[in-house]
Amino acid sequence: MRNREDGAARWLHDNAAVGTSLTAGPPSNTFEIDPTSDNHVLIAGGVGITPILAMALELAERGASWHLLYIGSSRQEMAFLEHLRGVRERVTVWETASRGRPDVPAVVSEWIDGASTALYCCGPAGLVESVSSDFSGRDDVRVLSERFTATTELGGSFEVELNRSGGRIRVPDGVSVLDALEERGIDIPWSCRAGICGTCETPLIAGRTDHGDSLVGTTRADDVCFPCVFRAADDDVIVLDI
Repeated sequence: MRNREDGAARWLHDNAAVGTSLTAGPPSNTFEIDPTSDNHVLIAGGVGITPILAMALELAERGASWHLLYIGSSRQEMAFLEHLRGVRERVTVWETASRGRPDVPAVVSEWIDGASTALYCCGPAGLVESVSSDFSGRDDVRVLSERFTATTELGGSFEVELNRSGGRIRVPDGVSVLDALEERGIDIPWSCRAGICGTCETPLIAGRTDHGDSLVGTTRADDVCFPCVFRAADDDVIVLDI
């Protein structure tokens, strides 16, 4: 299954029919509740409430320590507020139409307790980038976020060496490593093709890369990369365990 621009949904729409054989696996989750944290701060902007809502209700059911800042234009335009009525004492609803944009660090600072606080953010790119910038340097907060779209540009050409299958491939400017591998007949599991889900994680043997993914807050090791988005740093030849 392959489509460079529109993903699996477009491929299914255009190609799947009665009798088509499909291979499916369990869903992966790279934006989940941190099991090592005793305290949880949730920040949702607009439709970013979708994954955050599930987290909030799960944390409430567990009896965990948590708070939610839900930012939107007005209550009339903010989804799922009714689902939060039972836990409203833990929820701060911020209407930007009447209050302007919040100073997020100031609002959530009193919710950060101890060195095991996990902060989760989902929403527009500006909000995610601001929260990541404000908190990622703190030792007492672990920041996890989910973006709607990737921000990577596939610039520059470079070579990739295939350690197990042998040979090298040239990855042209504007073409992903994943696409180049598929052109060579090498299939790697993938889902988003945008550096968001982590499905195409591949062992990296040698070479310096610009990771390019948006897996903020995950335990990404230095010896892995994501062929859908990574690029070579400088003129390094990238060696993959493929």
